[in-house]
Amino acid sequence: MLERLGRWCHRRRRTVVVSWILLAFTLVSVGGMVKPDFDSEFALQDADSQRAYEVLTEHFPDRSTGMGEIVFHAPSSCWWPSAPC
Repeated sequence: MLERLGRWCHRRRRTVVVSWILLAFTLVSVGGMVKPDFDSEFALQDADSQRAYEVLTEHFPDRSTGMGEIVFHAPSSCWWPSAPC
């Protein structure tokens, strides 16, 4: 059965390619029309991080951008034998 399908597709290869292109265009168009509206707001109810964000917003509104800094501190001695110290 797959052999017959392959032969049919090969004999009508231009029709098959055009059909695939039209199908892809149709699916993209329909998908664009029925897509949901995206929301950029995100909140986790009763999560510790959400409560921390609310406290930060209340007490330090200029620092409540949702972005932060992470600082790593390495001890002076090497803890990995092959690492350059």
